[in-house]
Order: sequence, then structure tokens, then C-alpha cells
Amino acid sequence: MEIKQIILRIAGWLGFLGNSREPEGLPLWRERFLHGIYLMGAVCGPFILIPVIMFMASNQKWVVLYVDILLYAWVLVCALLRARIPFGLRKNISLAVSFCMGAVVLANMGPYSGGSIWLFSFGVFSGVFAGIRGALAALLLNACTFLLLGYLAGAGYLSWSDTYGPDHSRWGVLAANFFLLSGMVSIIVAGLSKGLQRALDHETEAKEQLQSEQKRLALSESQYRLLAQNISDVVWTVDTSLVYTYVSPSMETVFGFAPYEVVGRKFGFNYAPQDREKLMACMAQIVNDPSLNPAESCLARIYETQQTSKNGAIVWTEVQVGVLWDDSGEVVGVLGVGRDVSAQRRLAGQLRQSQKMEALGTLSGGIAHDFNNILGAISGYTELALEDAQNGKPAANELSQVLKVVNRGRALVNQILIFSRKKEPELKRLDLNRLVEGTADFLSRTIPRMIQIDLDLEHDLDQVMADHTQLEQVLFNLVSNSKDAMPDGGQISIGTSMTHLSPEFCRENVELNPGPYVELKVRDSGRGMNSEVLSRIFDPFFTTKHIGEGTGLGLSTVYGIIKGHNSQVQVDSRPGLGTEFRIFLPSAAAGHMEAAAPAQTGPEVPGKGETILIVDDELDMCAVTSEILKRSGYQVCLANSGEDALRVYEKSGIVPDLVLLDLSMPGMGGLKCLEYLLELDPEVRVIIASGYSAEAKLSDTIPLGAKSYISKPFSRDDLLREIAKVLNSQ
Repeated sequence: MEIKQIILRIAGWLGFLGNSREPEGLPLWRERFLHGIYLMGAVCGPFILIPVIMFMASNQKWVVLYVDILLYAWVLVCALLRARIPFGLRKNISLAVSFCMGAVVLANMGPYSGGSIWLFSFGVFSGVFAGIRGALAALLLNACTFLLLGYLAGAGYLSWSDTYGPDHSRWGVLAANFFLLSGMVSIIVAGLSKGLQRALDHETEAKEQLQSEQKRLALSESQYRLLAQNISDVVWTVDTSLVYTYVSPSMETVFGFAPYEVVGRKFGFNYAPQDREKLMACMAQIVNDPSLNPAESCLARIYETQQTSKNGAIVWTEVQVGVLWDDSGEVVGVLGVGRDVSAQRRLAGQLRQSQKMEALGTLSGGIAHDFNNILGAISGYTELALEDAQNGKPAANELSQVLKVVNRGRALVNQILIFSRKKEPELKRLDLNRLVEGTADFLSRTIPRMIQIDLDLEHDLDQVMADHTQLEQVLFNLVSNSKDAMPDGGQISIGTSMTHLSPEFCRENVELNPGPYVELKVRDSGRGMNSEVLSRIFDPFFTTKHIGEGTGLGLSTVYGIIKGHNSQVQVDSRPGLGTEFRIFLPSAAAGHMEAAAPAQTGPEVPGKGETILIVDDELDMCAVTSEILKRSGYQVCLANSGEDALRVYEKSGIVPDLVLLDLSMPGMGGLKCLEYLLELDPEVRVIIASGYSAEAKLSDTIPLGAKSYISKPFSRDDLLREIAKVLNSQ
């Protein structure tokens, strides 16, 4: 260690190592150049000085001798005391010594001595230390010296003029060659010094910029690490092989895995299988997608996933993934950020449950209110009919009122089923323009005359798959809502048009898919709605009308119908500016066809003694249905469950011509009963009779083998007509 320190000290003393006080750039190199000259002179001086002293002493050139001795002494002092003598002083003395030495030697020894070499060195040194201006000044000073010495030599004032003195022409040639060579070298050296200065300045500037950028990057990296190590989200990266290369410390907080337990493992080890496959497919796609570029946003795709923590608990996370690029624009992996959303999901579930219970309370209250009114009317008219019957009076009027009230109840049940989407639409191809024209023609005769209906229908409109009756109900309800918003009259506009929904629009309206749609607009010039009312217009039994003017099911029914058509309804309204409803129906993308016509009704057909098995757990329903069928000429068997119906088939020996089967029953239920009946008798004729079934869609029973279905509550005529149709079918 001591030897190394000694070597470093010697190197520093010799000037090969800089110190903190040395200048930067070209001044540094000028300092080192000058020190190198002094060091070389100090080392080689004795080998040159001894012969010079001997020569000068023998020729009695004492002035030159003294000058040489003084020059070497100065060189030795500068070499040894470099740090103590300022650079400017050493530089200026060096320039003065080189010039004076050249002039003295040239004056005493003649043109063939080393004086011209000293003057040549003076010009070069001036170019190095003072630049081009210094080189030009040195050339001018050398020219004056040569002219003066030439004049003195020609006049015989110099001792060597008779022996060595050339004539004027020779002196001129000598001087010209000296100036040419000295000028070229001095100016070139000065130019190189200037170029070196510029290069060093650029290097210094680049170094400063690099240092600044390194500091900025170091600060950015420290901030990134500080952020990544302290945020609650889990930040991770994987390479192109989908192996973890980095995981933030929050991985341990959220999932219980320390980062070192995860780095190096294959991605997805703690994801649910379906989420792992989805994410790995996504990452493989974006890593190999040539259309992506570094200018695009990094975290662009969001997924909600299930992950398993170290202790086996399920953690719901929202994961964002994006491409990770290097400086050259090459894909090097995937960056991901995972956020624990388990608490948010629990809160959202509690909120949905709370909203559901609130809506259920509103719905129950509304249903109870309306059905109490209906039951009150039925009870009142029935009591009046009984009183008339006891007094021998006809009760036809009261009973007809009962039927009207029952039909009101049936309509209310249908609206509730549509709202709850338990009444499935019968989707058929239909021409929306024709439906709108027919409905508008009917509505124009029923709404007040001070309200005008205008149609704006686009020609060559694609067909839609829709339920004709339910879409009519939508138009009835929307126009009725607009009518009530314009008590003093106004304008209702109904329009249709083709539109193509973009992916961007569908991302904001997730129930829709990109593609062609038929748009139905209903716009009015009524009072409009504020934001508070607008946020509740589709709630069941919500109404701004006075008591007795509406049930509050009109717009909620519209909402249920449109949802049942896999479509969406949007509304825009402002107070005083009217309201506009927009409905998007998927295009059927086929040729135009006539709208499905409603089924034709015909007269009731009496029975011919056929046996009908009624399967229903409601005893009152069984009793009234049995009486209707008996009065119409049918024989009736009763069963109060699916099990009873199978016993009738297997043990009684009775083979009914038709089975009227309810779906919603205790025990095996109607759907399972239908399957067993078909096993016992593949030719059995079954009509499904139900209000709605939570077990199966009514329309799904037809492919299972049922011949038809009829909705409760049904009228006597509808029941007899449907039975006759099935019995008479092949």
C-alpha cells in the first residue's frame, strides 16, 4: 500500500495526475503541455548544457553562456515548484525566454546557429498558449527581429557578419523560408488549439447534460421506487415468456406472498383458472401485436379477476395490463397493476341489496294498492249481484262490471310481468315503420286534438326481431307519457332511422354490441324533467301525476320490454325543453316482411265428451275450470299435483284426451310432470296454463312436447277455443 501511495505522489508531482485546483478543458491541457516542456528541459538540460558551456567558453560567447545557464535554472525551478508558480507567469516567462534566447543566439552566433529554432519555438508556443492572435503577434515580432538583425549584419555591427554573414538575397531567402514554415506550423497549431477548445467545450457541455440527465433519471427512479413500494396497488412486470421480473412490496400486504417468492415464477399461479387463461391470452396477444407502438397508452386493458392469497382466501382484483417497451421500441414484457376491490364489491352488493329491498317495498306497496282497488270493486259488484239474485233480479250488469275489473287486474299483472321480464316476448321479424304508422294512426284518434303527432320515418329500414304487441305497448306508453306532459297541447314526433353503433359508444353502453341498429325516437315539446325525476322515471310505481291519474308502471313497463328485446332505451330531458326517448333495436339484416298479424279469434267450439285432466294445485282454479268445461260438453278429471296426475294415468285406467297443466306447483312441479307424461304416453296432448313460471320459460315447453300454452287468468272463450284447437290438430 505504501509503494502505491509513493508512486501516486511521484506521478502527481510530475504532473501526470490533476488536482481539484486545476482548470478544466483547454487550459488544463495547456498547463500540462507547459509542465511537460519544463519537465523535459529539466531532465535533458544537463546533457545539452555541458557541451554548450564548453563550446561557448572556448569561443568566448559569454552572453550566450550566461543566458543558457539562467534558462536552465528557470526550467529547473518551474519543474520543481510548479504548484507554487502561477501558470500565467510561467507561460509568459517561457514565451519571453524562447524569444530572447532565439534573438540572442541568432545575434551572437549567426543564421546557422540554433537561434532560428528558438524563434520557431516562440511562434509555436504562442499559437498553443495564446491562440491565432498570439501566433500572428509572434510572427510579426520574429519578422521585426530578422529585419533588424539583417540590417545590423549588413552594416557590419555584428561579430559574425564578416565570417558568416550572407548577402541580402541569401538573408531574404532564409528569412522567407523561416517565416513560411514557422507561420504554417504556428497557425496550424493555433487552429488545432481552437478546435480542441471547441471539442472540449462540447464535451464539457455533453458531460454536464449527461450528469443532469443521470441525476434526473436517478430522481425519477427513486420516486418510482418510492411510489411502487408504498402504494397499496400491486405493481408487477413479466417478460415476454410471462415470467415475473418484478413485484412491488404490496404483494405481501394484499396476497401474503413476499416479492422474492413471486419473482421468477410463471404468471398466473394464484389466479382463478378462467381468469388466468383470459389474462395470459390477452398478454400474449398484446406482446405479439405489431400494430401497437410505444406512443400508445401503456395501461389500456382492465379486467376484474379472482386471485387466491397465500392463506387460501379469495381476493377480487381489478387488473390493468399493458405493453412494456425498451428505449429502442422493442417489446420486452408486460406491465400490470392490480387493485384489491373486494371491499368495494361487498359494499356494492350491500347497496344493490338495499336498492332491491327499497324497490321491492315500492313495488309491493303499489301492487297492494292497485289490487286492493280491484278486489274492492270485484267484492262490491259480486255482493250486488248476489243481492239481485236473492231478490229475483237479473245480475248481468254487475257481473259484466266484475269481468271488466278482472280484465284491469289481468292488464296490471301483464305490466308487472313485463317489468320483471317474466313475460317473454314473442320475437318475430317485423317492419318497424309499418308498426309505427298503424299505432300512430290509432293514437291520433285517441289523444286530445291540440296535440299533433308527426312521423319522420326513414325509407328502406331494416327489419327488427321484436314482439309486435309489446312494441305497440311501448309506443302507447311513451305517447301517453308525452301527452300527460303537454296539458295545453304540443307536438309529438316519432322517428325511425338506421344507425351503426361504434365500439366506443358500446363501451359506454355495455348492454349493446357494435353493429347495425334501428333507432326509434319519440320526442315531445312538453314540460321536460329535472335530473332528480329523470333518475327515477323507470322505477316501478314512481309517478309525478296526481292520485288516480296513473299507476307509475308505464315507463317501467317500457324499460322491461326493451330489456327483454336485448335492447336499450335512453332518455334526454331538460325542464322546459321537452323529452326525447331513444330506443336501439338490433337489425334483423334481412328483407322486409309483413309484421306478424294478431291471431284471429273465432266462436267457441263445444266439446264432444272428450276427457280433460286438469292439473293445478289451486282448488278454486280447478273448480271453476272444471265447471266451465263440464258446461261445454267435456268430461273432467282433477289432480292437485304432478304426482296425482301420474297416478291418474297409471292406476285409474283413464286415458285423457287432453291435459291442462299448471307449471308452478309443489312437489315435482309441472315441467317434470310433463316429461313423465310424455314418457308414459308420447302422444299425450298437453296445454300449459300458468301466470308465469320461475322453473322454465313457457315457450321452452313447446320443444319439450307441449302442444300449446295459455296465460292465466284466461277467459272462458279463450280456454275453450285453445282446447278445441289442440283437440282438432293432427
